[in-house]
Amino acid sequence: MSSDTKGSSRVGRPLKPGRPGEKDTLSIRTTAELKDALAIAARGTGRSLSQEAEHRLECSFRDGRLLEEALTLAYGAQTAALLLLIAQLIRSVGPNNIFASSPSPDGWLHNSAHYEVVCRAVAQLLERGRPPGGGSHPGGDAGAGFVDPSSGELYVIATLDALLGPQVEMGVDVPAGDFIRAHLGPFLDRLEESVSGEIIPGGSSS
Repeated sequence: MSSDTKGSSRVGRPLKPGRPGEKDTLSIRTTAELKDALAIAARGTGRSLSQEAEHRLECSFRDGRLLEEALTLAYGAQTAALLLLIAQLIRSVGPNNIFASSPSPDGWLHNSAHYEVVCRAVAQLLERGRPPGGGSHPGGDAGAGFVDPSSGELYVIATLDALLGPQVEMGVDVPAGDFIRAHLGPFLDRLEESVSGEIIPGGSSS
């Protein structure tokens, strides 16, 4: 073997673009565990092994857009985009600083130092995107009127009341409440402790 080919990785044939409406062959190498899992799934659906693999690849591309579509439907496109950006920021902060020693990507929720890093990162992101204006005074949007900064805290309490109890305060509802209650774990307990006994002006105590 000549010196210029030593250590070089094997390069396959260049991919040819597929033709719309026609099936093409795609050869892949996989682990025995994945092949067995595909075989079990294929027996359950009545598909061949290759049909099951094709179906699952198609679903992976289709399902990748479902989150964006669902968030947009629920919250509007700009808020959905911001939620995804915040989630990506939390993920990005993690591998570099805090998740390396944590058994799960949710570990930052249960470590006060790691939690502080994420809080500061998210706060800085929101601050960088702050619209022009004086906060509590009419600013970026014409006709916005006076906005009391403390109303944010009131809505936090109202949202937690709606999440943790049967009542809906200040017109706040939590459509995904069942999912949130099922998956927040100890974080939900801490939220409940934080709001216990607090009173919303015009509302009831928790």
